[in-house]
Amino acid sequence: MRVKRTTLMQLSAEAGVAINTARKALSGDPTIRPHLRCRVLAAADRLKYRPNLLARALRRQQLDMVPLTLPLLSNPYFGRLATSLCHALAGIGKEPAFCIDPEHLVELGTAFAVCGCIIGYAVDRRLLQRIARRQRVVTVNSFVKPPAGCGNVAIDFAPAYRDATQRLLRTGRRRVAICSDFVPMCLAKGWPVQKFNTVLDVLNEAALQPVRPADGVTFTTPEAVTEHLRAGGAPPDVVFCENDPGAARLFGLLVAMGIRVPGDILVVGCDDTLRLSGTWSIRVDFDELAAHATELLQQLLDGGTGALERVHVPQLLVPGAEAGDTGQMENRSW
Repeated sequence: MRVKRTTLMQLSAEAGVAINTARKALSGDPTIRPHLRCRVLAAADRLKYRPNLLARALRRQQLDMVPLTLPLLSNPYFGRLATSLCHALAGIGKEPAFCIDPEHLVELGTAFAVCGCIIGYAVDRRLLQRIARRQRVVTVNSFVKPPAGCGNVAIDFAPAYRDATQRLLRTGRRRVAICSDFVPMCLAKGWPVQKFNTVLDVLNEAALQPVRPADGVTFTTPEAVTEHLRAGGAPPDVVFCENDPGAARLFGLLVAMGIRVPGDILVVGCDDTLRLSGTWSIRVDFDELAAHATELLQQLLDGGTGALERVHVPQLLVPGAEAGDTGQMENRSW
């Protein structure tokens, strides 16, 4: 049995507004008063209204579709960001569409007259310029300077990592290691080392050097940390990991070796996507990132040329129950 679609006329009647008002409210038109927009969106939710994208595209010669390109959706960071972006785009009447990579996004923009796109991992400025010639572009935490007219949501990790490192030094933890396979890649490609440069700066200010492997700048995997310990290398009492999954992996490996976490080694993750008891993390607010991105996109679609950047500042998360475990530790050899 075929289910009949709710029409725009039925939606406007349910909301008690004119059809044109309902249409503008669904498209995010800033001239519609907030209380009317809320009434229309509530009615759309009750009736499970879905706009006819083809009809809208024929009228406007443009699809209200916003392609998203995010790598590794299996990674909790990108998976959470994708979910938040989809909800935020739906809130302004846009339909998200996933792309495999930025090259796929170029193909999609050529085949369809999409209204704009959001790129969650921008590392190629020339490619960004190609995309920006055809549509509005917003990047999230771009590793390259976006072209003129593009929006960017920057993530300022420095305050949280400075706070974390200074707290740890004050409590006597001075043997700091970094576990990240991304840092060597950034150094090789000339990208900014966003998170851990701040950790290194604080250590340098305290006349300290990080605990490093013999053959690199950072430990590239949790297994590399435990191999270093088994080989009799200088033991760290803090390990900063690239993300929470890496921190959880290291947590398990250390416990399997009989090392107390956080008593002997405190593990610090990032993103607050998979935080284990006793670990610290740097919390990224994915809903805020998505809200900033959609606000910038709407501003670009409305012809705005004001501030085309928003800044998100993650927060340090320290478990209250384990806060007292960050004091001076006994020396051990493994």
